[in-house]
Amino acid sequence: MSPQHLSERILDRFVRATFAVDRDHRLLYSNAPARALTRRADIASIKDGRLTFADRALNKRLAAHIESGLKKHRTLLLRTAGAADEQGGPSIYRVLITPMDTEESNDLIWMLFVSEPRSERYVHAEVLRQIYGLTRTESLLVSRLFSGNSLIVTAEGLDISINTAKTHLRQVFRKCDVQSQAELLQLVALGPRAV
Repeated sequence: MSPQHLSERILDRFVRATFAVDRDHRLLYSNAPARALTRRADIASIKDGRLTFADRALNKRLAAHIESGLKKHRTLLLRTAGAADEQGGPSIYRVLITPMDTEESNDLIWMLFVSEPRSERYVHAEVLRQIYGLTRTESLLVSRLFSGNSLIVTAEGLDISINTAKTHLRQVFRKCDVQSQAELLQLVALGPRAV
């Protein structure tokens, strides 16, 4: 089995829809969940060989990011709404875009990971504790932040003061080598869901 074929088989097993595009948004690769997502067409589709999202504002932000990212090489986490969920509200999808250098070319390939709401709203605190060396409270704090709770709501739920929560969050930043809550949530979004 060739390394490329093996890589594709591995990526097809990811839960997250994974796309690879060039700077012109031409689709270079999509895994099985990504192909299933584009067949529904309420979030993304392939038009003329290019990845296009139903959310026009998202398309504009991605295009601007890719253009600026050619200089900055940074990761961006965006959100987009899909069809209504069980409660009648829009399903919110996370779109993580990150550049990857290639050995064959000087051009960047952009990886897009689209997380469906029901599969990405929770990460187990024990997983965070084991992977990042967090304390029990730190891992619970990160897990609840990742689920969409604010720092104030998270502090109340953990029965700690907001100042204590901020102290724990600063320790998490140090342990995870990130500078902000947004970077932390991006890190968690890219990480495994179970050990």
